[in-house]
Amino acid sequence: MTSLLEVEGLSKSFGRGSHRRPVLDSFEMVVAEGAVVGLVGESGAGKSTAIRCLVGLETPDAGSIRYDGEELVGAPRAVLRRYMREMQMVFQDPYSSLDPRRTIERIVGEALDINEPRLGRKRRRERVVDALEHVGLGAPALDRYPRSFSGGQRQRIAIARALVMRPRLLICDEPVSALDVSVQAQIVALLQSLQRELVMSVVFVAHDLALVRHLCDEICVLEQGRIVDAGATETVFQRPSAGYTRELIGAVPVPMPPALREAAPAATSFQSSADPAIPAGGKAQP
Repeated sequence: MTSLLEVEGLSKSFGRGSHRRPVLDSFEMVVAEGAVVGLVGESGAGKSTAIRCLVGLETPDAGSIRYDGEELVGAPRAVLRRYMREMQMVFQDPYSSLDPRRTIERIVGEALDINEPRLGRKRRRERVVDALEHVGLGAPALDRYPRSFSGGQRQRIAIARALVMRPRLLICDEPVSALDVSVQAQIVALLQSLQRELVMSVVFVAHDLALVRHLCDEICVLEQGRIVDAGATETVFQRPSAGYTRELIGAVPVPMPPALREAAPAATSFQSSADPAIPAGGKAQP
């Protein structure tokens, strides 16, 4: 497959003088067109710094970030503008990532206001409704505020905000870690469905290896700022080359036995009522 995003030799340190501390050390990652790549590691491994470099919130000390064949580090504004239109991000916390003072229509449509300012009001609203419908919500959500929605519904809105620009690359920074387990399953299933339907490339950041194994085609394991294992997900799980990876895999919880799953179906069902979606044209749930 053709590579959409290629990262080579990325390094980043923080602090000054003798207190300067490396956070990323020769970080590398390749994301192919239409692939889902998981970036995993313990807290403090450097995942967030890597993502901040990829989205332009941090400037790397060294290294290369190429998108669709074009270098982004030190690139002219025209190249960066195209990248920022085609790359969108879903943040970890659905509560702090949505402005409580704005309606859902304004939140989801904000990227259109910035990147497509000549888009007419009618067409803009159509694009926003289309994005909301893709995540199981719809026009009834437009005039409401984030406080009216549950955590899972807010994360659906955050995903719609990313989808409204029809991105080629979606970066998800631990998008389910702040949600209840039953809702996590729904959001993961939604992301899988959207990725297949819209043929997006996805970078999925997580510390949950069981989740990454379920969702991702490839995996990169980050330890203290360095990639210590990378490759096809099943290959890394079955034949990890680094001791750190073996430790992470060994810590993955054992799945619930079938007999217990049958005895407690509500705990494992993707159709939990904890996160009711708003059907298109239906009435929103609080």
